[in-house]
Amino acid sequence: MMRHSRIWLVLIAAGLVGTALLLGKRTWADRGEDAVTPFEVARIFFEFNSTDNDLGVQVSLDGDAWKRLKLTDPRNRKILDLKAQGRLGKLGLTELFWESDEPTPEEVLELFPEGEYAFEGKSVDGEVLESEAVLSHDLPPAPTILVPSAPGEELDPDAAVIRWESIPGIASIEIIVENEDVGAEMVVPLPADATSLHVPEEFLDADTGYKVEVTAIGSNGNRTIAEREFVTGS
Repeated sequence: MMRHSRIWLVLIAAGLVGTALLLGKRTWADRGEDAVTPFEVARIFFEFNSTDNDLGVQVSLDGDAWKRLKLTDPRNRKILDLKAQGRLGKLGLTELFWESDEPTPEEVLELFPEGEYAFEGKSVDGEVLESEAVLSHDLPPAPTILVPSAPGEELDPDAAVIRWESIPGIASIEIIVENEDVGAEMVVPLPADATSLHVPEEFLDADTGYKVEVTAIGSNGNRTIAEREFVTGS
């Protein structure tokens, strides 16, 4: 084979490889699908339990009924691929929430780098759904619970007040009070500057154990929890 022929073959092969790489990165929209519509909700964030020292990654998604969903990380690596089939594929899914296992924070932060994560879906009508969400390693400060001041402290069921120190630099707070014995819980969203919550006496029973979670929520969506147990008096 002549030298210039070999050169042309090399160039053609290189072009085919480049085309294959480009095809591998194409979205459904790039392949000539209908116009792209964003998901109504597409979030990825960390939840850190400072009491147990564990960290998990969570995803919250909502939008038009979809039958296919892919999630890729900032390096364009696919980390989730869901497909609804048969009758479920015809009906479609709308809401989705999941959370990962919760090993040490170091393990999770290494597995999930900071950056933009891409959600790509296909609706039951063939519409392309796409959104991006940024995942940050910046976690809110851990709340410091003042009351109950120690695990198992007794609180008056008619005048129980949960207190915590002011938490700087956050977007909001969430309080959960839970009776694990009967599976009842109260979830209360609060503004960032709140430092106390009066637990309604209607929610509390006498001589009963409860767990309270104070959650600091950052503007980036990340959440940091502190837990404390208490009991109610007679």
